[in-house]
Order: sequence, then C-alpha cells, then structure tokens
Amino acid sequence: MSNVEHARRRDIRPNSIDNSKLVVARFKQVWKEYYEWEPEHCASLLSSLAVAKPSRPPGPKATGKLTNARNGQKTPQTVDLGVSRFTHINGIWDGGSMMCSETGTHTTPVVACSAYESCTPLSRNILHGDDSHFMPFLPYADDPDFDHQDHALEYKKLAWQEGYRGPDMSEIALETTRRLTFLHHLSVAEIDGAGILPLVLQTTTSWGAIWAQKQSDLILWPGHSGHECLLPDTSPPLAQGLRVRLQDYLTLWCPNQDCIQTNCFSHSTEQADLTVINHTYKAENAFCSLPVTDPCSRDCIMNYQNASESEAHFRWSMEELEELRIICHISCPATPCDLAKLCRKPCFEVAFICKRHDDFRIPIKRPRGRPRKAQIPRKFDIKPETAPEFVPNQPCNHLGPCGPDVGCACFLNKAHCSRNCRCSRACPRRWRGCRCSALPKTTSASEHVKIKDRRPCSTNHCSCWQAKRECDPAVCRVCCSSSSETDCCRNMQIQKSLHKRTEVKQGAFGLGLFLAEDAKRGDLVTEYIGELIYEPTFLCRGQVASHVNRSYVFGMNTLMSVDATPAGNPARFINHAPSKRANVAVSILLVNGDHRIGVFARKNISSGTELFMDYGPEYPIEGAAESESS
Repeated sequence: MSNVEHARRRDIRPNSIDNSKLVVARFKQVWKEYYEWEPEHCASLLSSLAVAKPSRPPGPKATGKLTNARNGQKTPQTVDLGVSRFTHINGIWDGGSMMCSETGTHTTPVVACSAYESCTPLSRNILHGDDSHFMPFLPYADDPDFDHQDHALEYKKLAWQEGYRGPDMSEIALETTRRLTFLHHLSVAEIDGAGILPLVLQTTTSWGAIWAQKQSDLILWPGHSGHECLLPDTSPPLAQGLRVRLQDYLTLWCPNQDCIQTNCFSHSTEQADLTVINHTYKAENAFCSLPVTDPCSRDCIMNYQNASESEAHFRWSMEELEELRIICHISCPATPCDLAKLCRKPCFEVAFICKRHDDFRIPIKRPRGRPRKAQIPRKFDIKPETAPEFVPNQPCNHLGPCGPDVGCACFLNKAHCSRNCRCSRACPRRWRGCRCSALPKTTSASEHVKIKDRRPCSTNHCSCWQAKRECDPAVCRVCCSSSSETDCCRNMQIQKSLHKRTEVKQGAFGLGLFLAEDAKRGDLVTEYIGELIYEPTFLCRGQVASHVNRSYVFGMNTLMSVDATPAGNPARFINHAPSKRANVAVSILLVNGDHRIGVFARKNISSGTELFMDYGPEYPIEGAAESESS
C-alpha cells in the first residue's frame, strides 16, 4: 500500500477543521517522518564512501643529509624515494622542493604567491543596485586596524540568519503540500494563503518552491509521493493561450529597444503585462483590418463574401475575445488571414468578429494636408541632460500628449522624449538629433584649420556632441548614413564598441593599462565597465575601499555609480597622473537612454604607451603642483 493510499483511509475532511490547523498538523507529521529517516540514510551513505587504503609495496630507501631550511642544521633522515612525502624529526619544516642525489637530500624554499584581487570580467555594465542587508562575511576579520563594528552596523543581519531554502526544508514543504492537495483537496493557493509553510509554493513575481524543485533531483525517501502526485505551479498555457505565451516571450527579452540581450542584467526588467490599457507594447500605427487579396484556406473570408453573419454559427469565449483585443492592440494593420493564424481560429470568424465589435475596427488617422512643423520646447521646460546632475528616466508610457496631467516621466524629469517613448512621434519634447552631413562652412580661416581634420559630429557644431549624447541612428540619419571612413559619424564609438586593443602589465606604479595599438586624438580607447550600484551600497563599500586605500568606483550621476571592484574590465587598471601628464580623459555620454563612461585619447598615443588619467582633486599627488608650475 502506497503512502497516499494509506493516508486516504484516515482522511480528515477540510470542512471539519480550519485550513491553518490542518497545514500545521501535516507539516509536523512530515517533519517528524523525514528527520526519522534522514540521519540513518546520511550515515549509511557516508559509510559507503569509505575506501580501504591500498597496501604500498616497499620501495628503495636511501639515507642522506637533510638540510633544515630554517636553521641550516643537518640531521640524518630516511627518505622514501617511492613516495612524495617524508617525515621530519627535528625542527620545523618550512616547505620546499626535495632533490635526492648521491651526496644527500637538499631543499629549496618555495616562493610564496603574492596577494591578488579577483575581478569577474564584464563586457558591459550590469545592474546590481544595492547589496543585501545580510552580511555574507566580516571582511579583514584578522586586521585590528579595520573597524569591524562600524562596518557591521551597515547591515541588518548576518547571512546565516537569512532564511535558507535547503533541499531538506524544500522536500518537507512540498511533501506537506502534496498530502494537503491530494488527501484534503486544498489548492496550492489556499496553502500559500495560510502562511504556515516557510517557502512560497507558487511562482508569482519570483520563482516558487514548486518550480525550483523541478530544477533539481528528487529526494526519494520512504514518505515521498512525488511520482503519484504532481503539484501544479503556474498553469501551462493552453494551445489557444496566446496572451500567456506572448507575456512570457516579452519578459524574456529586455524592454529596452536598443538592448538585444535575453535575461538582460543592464536594465531593470519586470514581468510583461499585456493589457489594452498598457501602452508599453502598443503598436505605433493604430490597428485596422486590411483587405484580403488571396484566400488563405477553405475558411478564408473571401469564400464567405455573400454569407451573412447569422449563417456563420460560431461562439467565442470572453478569454478568446480578450486575446483578439490584445493582438489588435500590439499589432500593426493586418489581414484577417494573419490574425487567424495567431488566434488559431477560422479566418471568416476573425473577420466577422472584427466587423461586429467597434473596438476591433480602429481606423488609422492620417493627417490631412501638409504636416505641421513640430514645436520646439521652451528652454526652461527641459534641463541640460548632462551628468552628473541629470539622471535618465524610463521612457514615458501614457495616453495623450506629454504633460503633468498624464504623469509623463520625461515631463516630470524635464528631459527630452526619446525614440523608446510611446508618445507621438510629433511630440514637441522629442530629441530631433543632428544633421551633420558634412563639415560646417566657416568664414574664419583659423577655425577651419582647427576642425579640418575632424570628422562629422566631433565639434560643438553638432547638437548631439554639444549635449553630451551619442548620435542616434534612428533620428540622426544624415550623419549616420555615410559608410566612408572620413565622412562617418564620429559620435557613435561607444555604441559601436570601437575600442582600442589594450593589455595589462607591470608599470611604474604597479599594474597599469598599456595601449596595444596606435590611437589618435578623440579615439575611444576603452569603456569603464562595472556594477551599477546605488548610493547606500557605495557608502558601505567605501569603508573597505578606504581601508585598503584602493577604490575602483566611478561616479556616473547622482543616483548611480560604476564599481569595477568585484566585476569590470581592464579600464580599472588605468593609473592616476596630473592633468598635464594624463593622456586619456573620461566623458560620460548619454547612449540610447543610458549613461555610459567612455575613456578617450586626449592626444595621439603610440602603441606600448601606458595610459594615465586625472582622477581629480580628491586624489592629490605629492610634488605634482610644483612639477606642473615649473
């Protein structure tokens, strides 16, 4: 008799006892059964791993003089040449390599490995936010100069005090759920609602215990009933559940139109929500049903041109109608044939539904006459979008024109609307880009000589360059359309990843970054990459950085900083130098809605030169002021 069948004979009706008391009773029962089995099982597993030590045949022995590496004394030792170990009788052995010869055995001391710091390599910034409130370990616990008490006050608890989802607790909670579900007919939602179990079962905004258990091996203990009782997590989407499938697909991809990475770690992503009132995924052009030219199948609307709606006997549920509304909400104008493939419904039914319901027949509003010129926003309405004072906001997403009444994020931040915003393309707040098709005509000969060697979008004549933002290929179409080396845009180096080859090696001040190829003035040498952290995390990590007298944090704006200490790229090895000696400089640019830190060459630099930048007055160099003044 199985465990489930045995328990069914003593079933407790859910109407006779409160759900919370029932969950507690089952949880205690499973806990007791599991830990009665677990210690004996672990002991048997450990004993099965014991291996008998094999007997070693006696090897040749040699007696020689062994020199103690600490005091230089020679004591007679017996060395087994057939093994790689020996026993030292007198003194303390410091470690080293052993060499056997006719004259005896000598040792050479082993060179200790120098201290180093680990750093995970990154190719782009990752959004970290804030560190956990649970301290994983106490740094520099053996260093009396570090203020451990002050550092511990930055955290709420220790990591071992945080709830841990171990395999034992997970199996106990899930087995309790199985018995409550299949013996007492409680749903998983009701069990979660009781709030008794230490783990959340169903997947909501984060993965639940049911989903997490599917990613690991089962613990097959005597009370386990997993093969007989499969717990439902999130219901699998049905064949016609198009909305659920679309939401899962949109959640997988980053909502930023300029980011093409799945499971993006550079932008804050949330669960996609497809509704007719959510305009994040709304099509740019309003939906309308396009005419059909060729029949798609036997059920095509072209074969029902003379049929009345009453002759078409079909019924659609409210869920199916809602799915069609969602498709029309996010889709561009399409034919009923295309909609039928998405809905998995006959084409003529889709056409009749769109004709019957007014909300499916949204016409495309086209402006009549000549389009009006977009109004230029007032200067006091938009503030300069330069770091560090400006913090980029999420693209606006609302109905109607941008303004305070609709809660426009761009209006509240006094920023331009970008091409990622869902407002109208004719919005006067939109960034219009530049039109640097060629070098500007100048009447000044000295100015012409100054810029004649520069390519487009490399001077203040470019509106994007002047605004400290890289050109956008979607709006700066004139300067971005050229493919020649001399006429191509100079203000797109970061988004095109036009980095120079560099290498890290020993320099005059320790490890430094050296150029592996020639660079001209204005070339992008590298990008400063690391974790994007908030101000509280910066202050907490600053205590450790001050103790070691070394920091890799670069302030980007008033909200975010880039910390290359735990993860970054070779740009963290660029050393500090006075302004006159620095050959590279940093520029924080707005690239497709994100602030990014570019390291550019201040002058022509030859290959093999070490790179230096001026960290600022916060990092003074002794004697630098006298050397610069002289």
